[in-house]
Amino acid sequence: MKRVFIILASLVLCASSFAQTDSLEARFAPLDSLLNVFFQSMQEESIPAKQQECDFLIQSCKDTATMEHVARKIFDHYTTSPVMGEEALAIYVYDRWFADGTLSVGGEYV
Repeated sequence: MKRVFIILASLVLCASSFAQTDSLEARFAPLDSLLNVFFQSMQEESIPAKQQECDFLIQSCKDTATMEHVARKIFDHYTTSPVMGEEALAIYVYDRWFADGTLSVGGEYV
């Protein structure tokens, strides 16, 4: 299963290298698609395993803008998760990446 996550992380790295466009939404569309695959592949994993994989995914990004985008998407996904207990992942991502200013939470949370 770890190999799937490494491959997925590599795909995210490639997606973050796509040509820059004026719209951040357009720039990150391929990445968002891969993140949806990531979320689906993580469904059966434990909360600690999900925390490790989310950290790995965020740290794998090449630039701060991509890191922030990925962290926000992870935060948003687990904030609204219908699975009981997964909101703990949103709290973890916030505490680990946003609370101390490592990344800017931006968006509607500012």
